[in-house]
Amino acid sequence: MRFTLPLLLAASLAISGASLAADIDEDAVRAAKTTKELAALGAVRLSAADFKKKVVGRKLDEGGWTWVIGKDGTARSAADDKSWESAEAWSLKSDKYCREVKGSELCSEVWMAGTLVRMTEKGSKLAGWTVAVK
Repeated sequence: MRFTLPLLLAASLAISGASLAADIDEDAVRAAKTTKELAALGAVRLSAADFKKKVVGRKLDEGGWTWVIGKDGTARSAADDKSWESAEAWSLKSDKYCREVKGSELCSEVWMAGTLVRMTEKGSKLAGWTVAVK
């Protein structure tokens, strides 16, 4: 009987889509170097469907620049101080976010911990930046 309230609360949070991992260590997520480290912190790899639902069309904030991966297949980013901006085509292939970088296609796994998003650069190595979904 004493487990009823916690179970009902957990079920309610699961149904509403709220995360039980409210105590994500943001500093540790930002410091992680590999997907294995991210997974140990509670991050999950996003499927293409999850990426579309949780990331596409939302503002992503790095702290010095922002980025919007648009539903139209264009990703736009700009420096907060207006010193630069860019736009590039993007697509999803095998649950990876792909875009053209310096004439070559770069496809990345996308990982999410709370509202923080990290992407891979090479294999399981993570890019050196982290964005927060706003």
